[in-house]
This record gives sequence, C-alpha cells and structure tokens, in this order.
Amino acid sequence: MKKTIPIILGCFLSLFLQAQEVERVYVSTDKNAYLSGERVWCSLFCVNQEGKTAPGSAIAYIELISNEGTALEVKAGLYNGRGAASFLLPAQLPGGAYRLVAYTPTGSISQTGSRLLSIYNPFTTARVKDSVTTEGTASPEDIPLQKDETISLQVPRVLNTGKQGTLLLESTQPVSLSLSIFHEDGLQQFPAASIVPFLSSKEKLPAGKPAREGERIKGKVFGAKEGDITILSSSGSASDIYTGTVAADGSICFETSNIYGRRELVYEVLDGTENSFIQLESPFLHPSVGIIPTLTLSNDLFSDLVSRKDHLRAQVKADTLYQFLPHREDPLFAGSDWEIYKLDDYTRFPSVQEILVEIVNVVRLVNLKGKPTLQIVISDGIHHARTFMDPVLVMMDGVVITDVNLLIGFDAMLLDRVEVFCHPFVIGRTPFYGAVNFVTQKNYVTALPFPRRVRVMDFNGVEYPVACTQSPTLREGEKDLRELLYWHPILQVEKQMRIPFTAPSYPGRFKVVAEGMDADGHPVRCVESFEVR
Repeated sequence: MKKTIPIILGCFLSLFLQAQEVERVYVSTDKNAYLSGERVWCSLFCVNQEGKTAPGSAIAYIELISNEGTALEVKAGLYNGRGAASFLLPAQLPGGAYRLVAYTPTGSISQTGSRLLSIYNPFTTARVKDSVTTEGTASPEDIPLQKDETISLQVPRVLNTGKQGTLLLESTQPVSLSLSIFHEDGLQQFPAASIVPFLSSKEKLPAGKPAREGERIKGKVFGAKEGDITILSSSGSASDIYTGTVAADGSICFETSNIYGRRELVYEVLDGTENSFIQLESPFLHPSVGIIPTLTLSNDLFSDLVSRKDHLRAQVKADTLYQFLPHREDPLFAGSDWEIYKLDDYTRFPSVQEILVEIVNVVRLVNLKGKPTLQIVISDGIHHARTFMDPVLVMMDGVVITDVNLLIGFDAMLLDRVEVFCHPFVIGRTPFYGAVNFVTQKNYVTALPFPRRVRVMDFNGVEYPVACTQSPTLREGEKDLRELLYWHPILQVEKQMRIPFTAPSYPGRFKVVAEGMDADGHPVRCVESFEVR
C-alpha cells in the first residue's frame, strides 16, 4: 500500500523565528555592451556575511537602472546562493549608461556587486537624459587577459569562420562559474566588473529576513476583516496554491515557492464580501545607485554599431540554442501520481456531470446542504464497499474553484482532460481528501464568470534559468552572425571540462571570461582571447 505523507503548505512559523541576515549579490553578464533588442544573460552569486554561498533566500530581484530610474525589473531563482536569469532589452529602450543591480528580500544592495552596461539604440534617437555625450572620442575599455591559479583556460588562438573549436577548462578544486564566449568590439566603454573586489569588499549592509522558501507575495486586502482567509492559485499549474490570513491592518502575505514564468494569478477572499479584493505590492526597491558615468557617442563607433545592428537583424531563431537548467520548485503534489482521464472524440460528453458519471469513476457530484459538492470515491477493492470523502480541492487549469456551480455550467466540449489526485493533503490549516483539476484545451479558466471577490491578475514570475550553449543549424546560404558563442551561468567544474563551440561566419576578436568562486569563498576569474579569420 502506498503511503502518502501530507504536504503542509502555508505554515511557515520557522520563517518568523529566524535571525536577520546580510545577503550580498554579485551579478555577472555575458558581456558589458548591448544594443536595444538584444538579450542580457545574467549569473548571480549570493553570499552571506562570511562571503560564502550558502542556503539563504530562494529569490533575487534584478533592476536595470539609469539616471531616469528603473527601466526593467526581473526575478531570478536562487539555490544554494547561485541563480540565473535572462531578459530582452526592449527595442524602444533609450540608449545610454545603465547600472545592473541584484538583491534578495533582505534588502542588502551591494554596489560592488553591480555592473555598468553600455546600451546603444541605433533604431531611434531616444537617449537617457544626462547619460550620453557626443563630444570627444569614445575610448573602448579593453578586457585585459587574466590568469588564475585555481583555473586555466586553453583555447585555440586562431579559428577559421564556421569551424568548431574546443575550450579546455581545468580547475585545481571544485568551482562554480559563469562562462561567456563573445565578440569583443569597440562598443564597451566601461571597465569590466569583477567578482574579485566584490568578495574582498567590507561593505556594511543592513540585515533582513531571507526568503528561504521562495517569493513573498504581499498585498493589501480591502473589504475584509482580520482573520479572513484568502487563497491564491496560478493558471496553468495545479501545484501553485497558497493561503494567507488577513492581518489587523488589512495586509496579506503569501509565502510561496517560486512561481516561474508569466502567469495569471487568481486571488479570492473566501470570507469576504462581494466587493472584497486584493491589491498587490511590488517587491522591487528601486534603489538609488549613485552617479552613473556618461556614455560617449562618436563617429569611431559607427562601423561597430552598423555591424552589431546587422547581426541583430539577421539572428537565427534562438529558441533551439537554449538549454533549460534545473531549478528548485516545491510543488504541492510532488512525488505523487495523478490519475489522468483524457477526453477525446470517443470519451466526451456535453456536460461535466455526465463526464463524472460515465468517465471519471473516482469522483462524484452530489448535492450537500443545497450546494453542489465533489467527493472522492474510495473502494476497499475486496468487499466493493465505497466511501465518499470530502472536502475535495476543485480546480480548473490549476485555478481553485470554490463555487462548483461555475464548473457545472461550463461547456464540457472545451475540456481536454480531467486529473484526479486521490490522496489526503493539507493547505494551510485546511485538510483535503483529494483534488480534481479540469484542464481545458486553451486555458479557458480565466474567462469564467467569477464573482467580484475573485480577481485575475497578470503576474511576472521568476525567470527560468537558461544557458545558451548550442550552435545553430544553418540552411544553405545562411550565415551565423551570433555575437554570443557560448554562455553558461552556473557551470560546476570539478577538475576538467571540455566545451565545444562553433566560430561564427564573420571574422573578429573574441573573449572568453570565466568567473566565480570556490566553496571557501575565494574568487576565481580568468580571461582569454582568440581570433576568428
């Protein structure tokens, strides 16, 4: 007999008892100069007060900031102090100098952990106010070659266009790195950031409470009283379900596991009035980052800008080049099996009630105290005796449905399948004897006529950690114009690693930058270069 351990979600007493901590974050990127419309790849190193990566917050916040304020906000997941994210610079982003900063919910923002980025927009004349000058000559900042006692990089000094090369990375001890191979042109104007001064810095930063489980989604509840229960669920995921209790001042906090990707979240105040609703707070701090240097635009940059612009326009569809990396999730139903009832042309009925009677024999629809209710049907398998258990968590596309009438009135022809979980579990303080998730063909749940106390909101979750390690498959006559040949944000190297990569179809100078740290908190940084001819 399979033993199911109830999963308790929403009871986070230990979080409130933990001590305040300082967490500092260093962010490395694939390069330091970009065009509006390009993708920025980030690797995060989160260290404690002793300068070592350690289990701390499970989320970090990234902001791209100019003299005019925050231009972009991104969330990244952290696991044992390491994380990754990427984001696309909008095509309309004004050109200028920007600072990229990262921090955790403790609010400790490290200046030495940030980095300056040169961003050019050759498509418009938009410029960040007081951030760009056209006087003088641009002085590109070279990234000097650098050796390290811990790691070594061996790369061919010259590669022919379109040919494959191999990078040999050797380490005297286990290290965690970010590794980038990119085209170095004259667009970079600011000194390349380094993890070395970050780890040696004696910054005095304020302490805060780490978010060890994931993101804290905070907000204000209107039209409810202290002690009322609210429930949060996510369209597209049956595991992202959380409860919270309204505080005396009307505030609410959902202690969630990290919710990944762009989602629609559904909030409901269970005990509130028809006019109850939740207003979310932004977790981003929009910090002041001090003086940002001026970016120089001059005729010297013309050829590099034209070349980079042509490369951006001719980019190969990059989705196939990406490698999704493992990330930490804590789903409600982890490690347990769902029974799947696929609805096709041979197993389809016009109403949900008929589907439950004819197809899904482990769930039944009954009327209890004047309300339609779903029950889990449990059979002993010997005497054929059946027991009917409730309450049951009812969902559609992962969104909790508290009023089963919405389900009964739904067009069953739009359903793709019914998923049933026949084991007990707990959410907050509420026990359930099972769960039923009605999955629609095209995520129709948010079109349901929910009562006014239910609100559907767009939500930008944590970015999926992704590496860019593959070379494109080119069609006849197609050119490989990639600026970034290889990027891995969380490379774990024990002793030796061989990394194949392919040179692009154009000549130029390329840099290899590997930086990170060992388990004792010592910085590691090595820079090499090669020519493509």
